[in-house]
Amino acid sequence: MSNHYTSHQKQKFRMLLMAEGQKVADRLARVLAGEDLRLEDMQGLDLRSKGEPPKVRLRRFLDHLTATQRIVETDEFGLCSQCLSHIPAVELEQMPWVDTCLRCVSQR
Repeated sequence: MSNHYTSHQKQKFRMLLMAEGQKVADRLARVLAGEDLRLEDMQGLDLRSKGEPPKVRLRRFLDHLTATQRIVETDEFGLCSQCLSHIPAVELEQMPWVDTCLRCVSQR
């Protein structure tokens, strides 16, 4: 079990992930029902995949949120995929589903 984040922080991350997952699931249901929704305002949605249909982008993001929820209690949670350091809790409190720290994002 990871000791890098407190149990209170992990609980907060889980709640934020569940809330975001619910928002994404709701939008996905609306898209599947035929609504034309703008996705550009969604925090965390991969904007590099703009050419893909909204349902594909939403499904991928929902899958990512679900996978992230599963690893909150592991040492893998909060690790930057680029530099392998722990992402600061203050960054995860904004978007606990990120897998790259701000330092690495700014170096892209």
